[in-house]
Amino acid sequence: MLNKQFFNDYFGEKKEEKEKKKILYIGWIGHKNLGDDLMWELFSEYFEEKFGKQDWELHGTLRKPAKEFDLDTFDLIVLGGGSIICKDHIPFLHRAVEKGKKVMIWGSGIDLINKKDVPLLEAGKKINVQDYYSINLQEKLNEVIEQAEFFGVRGPLTYEIIKQMGANEKKVMISGDPAFLLTSRSNIDKEAKEAILPFKGNKIIGVNWGTSYNYLYGGNEGAVENQLAEALKALIQKGYKVYLYTVWDQDIPSVKQLYKKINDQQNVIIDTNLHDKNFLIDLLSHFHFTINFKLHANYLSLGAETPPIPLAYRFKVIDFAQSIDLDRFIISTDSKTIKDEILKHESTINLERESIVEKMKNKKAEYMNLISEPFTKNLYFNDVEKG
Repeated sequence: MLNKQFFNDYFGEKKEEKEKKKILYIGWIGHKNLGDDLMWELFSEYFEEKFGKQDWELHGTLRKPAKEFDLDTFDLIVLGGGSIICKDHIPFLHRAVEKGKKVMIWGSGIDLINKKDVPLLEAGKKINVQDYYSINLQEKLNEVIEQAEFFGVRGPLTYEIIKQMGANEKKVMISGDPAFLLTSRSNIDKEAKEAILPFKGNKIIGVNWGTSYNYLYGGNEGAVENQLAEALKALIQKGYKVYLYTVWDQDIPSVKQLYKKINDQQNVIIDTNLHDKNFLIDLLSHFHFTINFKLHANYLSLGAETPPIPLAYRFKVIDFAQSIDLDRFIISTDSKTIKDEILKHESTINLERESIVEKMKNKKAEYMNLISEPFTKNLYFNDVEKG
């Protein structure tokens, strides 16, 4: 009878496979919202490019809250992009650092801040942070910041709030949103060219519209939609064509409603397809400027090097615009003069488009370096066995 030693010597003992390290990426993913999904895609792409798949196993919080995952099974916890520095995630991150897990915050932000507090934050003046985060949550977040390998936040307003919590400022940086990694490709998508073929030779405005279920500054999407429709009619009168598009399946009824209000099939294209990030960047690169409701539609416009006019429906949009010094183009959704403001910005963009795009490119390059640090400095790799 063949003994085990003979069998191993003859056939070669099979080496045990090295156990893969497990990474948990936290984000609001799998809900057909392009902005959140594209940040998960970017993380996956960069991680795989840098480290490959052989020793690593990536997991995302796909349609499942982070608290339902077993922390003990993961070596690295990454709080991804989005407005997710919140009460749902801070305790989870705190438990992770208590267990000695490696934790990183990758361009996350804060949202749902009352508009009355925005001017105070812009001026570096105190707000009542306890209106949004309990003392207990603030203390836990500060402990996470102390232990985190990388703590990069989306914009200066998020940074100011965290600073006011008493955090160690040396441990926090304004890294920008992960969507700063979006870039246009040299081989323009054939489908994108075909989509705008009816408007060839004309200046086109890309318009992203959708819904927040009236959870916006002013609390009245219908009023914003009416003013936007009137502004677009006026721009059509000035010779522009309009291309309406969406980034979330829940936005489709709203964009159809806007199309109906403009009521101009000859000069307006409505696109209710949910495209991927590459198609949209190629598409937006053909536009003269964009008007955007959803936050990440603005980042897609940056990736396409097309000036955006952000409709600031919540705090996160202002945070974004200030991060790239384009806050002069913000239009708050509680404004009664949206049409006039859009026409004013259109005039400015016509006069200064080249310098605006140059500033966008410089800011984007700056943030691309910062948000890439965990990869370029191997922060995701070194000492991952800390736990």
